[in-house]
Amino acid sequence: MLGLITGVFVLALVLHGGQDDSLAYWFAYIFPPVRLIEFVIGILIALEVRDGTWPRITLPVASAIAIAAYAADGSSRPRGGG
Repeated sequence: MLGLITGVFVLALVLHGGQDDSLAYWFAYIFPPVRLIEFVIGILIALEVRDGTWPRITLPVASAIAIAAYAADGSSRPRGGG
């Protein structure tokens, strides 16, 4: 599963790589084979949850992760101008 997750990130960086090209965006985020990898990751996670091998995460830990991810995302900051 870790290999698949790494593959999704690498494909996104290689194909899109910060370019402002709509074709690169399409290949990185919409192209069905790339989305299929994410689907397979979801299947693997569902199987782990079903089997009870997925680690339990408490609500405070999940909240802290969500807040940290929101804070690390630059798109949530107000933009100047206008």
